[in-house]
Amino acid sequence: MVVLRPRLNLTSVDFTMVHWGCWSQLTSDHRVTVRTLAAKIRGDVIVGVDEVRSSSSSEFRSFLRDFKRNPKVMNVMDVTAVDQRKRIYRVWFMEDHESMIMGVLHNFTVLWLRDLIADGTERVYMVLPEVEVEPLRNELQRIGKLIRFKTRRTELDAELFTSIDLSPQERLAVSEAVKRGYYDVPRRLDLRKLASQIGVSKPTLEEYLRKAERKILTKALQDIEFYMNSG
Repeated sequence: MVVLRPRLNLTSVDFTMVHWGCWSQLTSDHRVTVRTLAAKIRGDVIVGVDEVRSSSSSEFRSFLRDFKRNPKVMNVMDVTAVDQRKRIYRVWFMEDHESMIMGVLHNFTVLWLRDLIADGTERVYMVLPEVEVEPLRNELQRIGKLIRFKTRRTELDAELFTSIDLSPQERLAVSEAVKRGYYDVPRRLDLRKLASQIGVSKPTLEEYLRKAERKILTKALQDIEFYMNSG
């Protein structure tokens, strides 16, 4: 027999703060924006991968020089140019977790997170159990100045997208459309030809794609608006 447990109350927290130390100072001094791709705690060390977008190549080099000199940064393992034209770089590093935001978040049940660091402030959007919200606020106030701290009740279904959200027909339609070049610019084939290759009618394929695109874009819009509003 399956026993259903009480549902966990989840809350989204959207906060902006000035963190005393590393990242706030670096983005005050340099025209860069930073977002976290990964951050794992190993003992007293954060192993992180961040994406950095800079106003120029010379500005990035200046930022990287100061980043390496920061007392919180223990080692920079690798720096990769993701897109030279757009001046987007990926930095792999190790830093002391003490008094760092990611060090604080490691102590909480963070189920979903996105962040952006720019112009001397760090903005984080996250989902965690409701009972952990006030302890989180208290810990953040210990390491910096909270400029805003907004909360609302949420559900994971409202925050996350996976391919399970699509029907089998929608998954097939999107997968084949991408692989066969329907979304290329310029398109390698039109909707009628794509439908013929997949073996469905043009109106049916159009319906599958529209439903899938709406589901995907509705969830993607949350990321888009987060980074727009953080800019």
